[in-house]
Amino acid sequence: MGSTPVHYATLAGCRLAYTRRGTDRRAFVFLHGGASNHEDWEAQYDRLEDDFTVVGLDHRGHGKTQVDDPTTSTIPQLAADAIQLMDQLAINTAVFVGHSFGTRVALKAAVDYPHRTAGVVLVDGSRVWRGDRNVVQQSQEIQFVDLLAAYRKIFEESFFEGSDPAIRARLMPLIDDCDPVALETIARSTGEWDSAGAAAQLGGIDKPVFAIQTTYVDYLTTRYSLPAGTLTTPYLDFLRDHLKHLQVRIVSGYGHYVQLEAPTLVNDTLRVFAESLPWSP
Repeated sequence: MGSTPVHYATLAGCRLAYTRRGTDRRAFVFLHGGASNHEDWEAQYDRLEDDFTVVGLDHRGHGKTQVDDPTTSTIPQLAADAIQLMDQLAINTAVFVGHSFGTRVALKAAVDYPHRTAGVVLVDGSRVWRGDRNVVQQSQEIQFVDLLAAYRKIFEESFFEGSDPAIRARLMPLIDDCDPVALETIARSTGEWDSAGAAAQLGGIDKPVFAIQTTYVDYLTTRYSLPAGTLTTPYLDFLRDHLKHLQVRIVSGYGHYVQLEAPTLVNDTLRVFAESLPWSP
């Protein structure tokens, strides 16, 4: 697996680090999860670049991206960053592929920029928070007492028996590379999206969405790997209730980072999904 060169795009208040490989008009834009970076998708770049354009970026406050004001690291702004990067790279439409927190950014991009969206792929997304937004905000304050410890706990609970220890060893230090204010901002933005934003907005998405689901978690439930025979989860039921064109693939036996643990499975799913779409000339 190679390492993709990093380039930079100048956006308002942000020097955005990104990678680009491939030249096809059909493009994937990869959106990583919280406290991580674009390298989560290296196995996808390697296998898809011959037939597609693949773009990965570091969100504000993450990786090599520099941001003037980390409180701008909200879901709407991160979606806008992806679109502005597409503008600079002359990419008309893309499949937005999000993992974990990044699934929210991918869905928001499809909500706000439907004409730039060919489709959406959600890699082990979740709806952690439910209920009244004020109650959610109060509950989240517990996280912010020691936010880095909360993120480490989330990472620890993302791996299960049989997970590759090398993947865990690579990911854990990334937490300390992130701007703490940006991490708090994306956590607050997640609370807003999960409790109110998603239900109000997802019905406006009229593009195909594909969910690859390997685990389940919410604010009352410690993340667990989906056992064989799982037919649905509360999160998947929520998506089915709000999205017009949803396909689901439930995969058992993996942790939260399935794109790293089972790259061939994810790559094949992405390829088949992209080839099914009616790309414009």
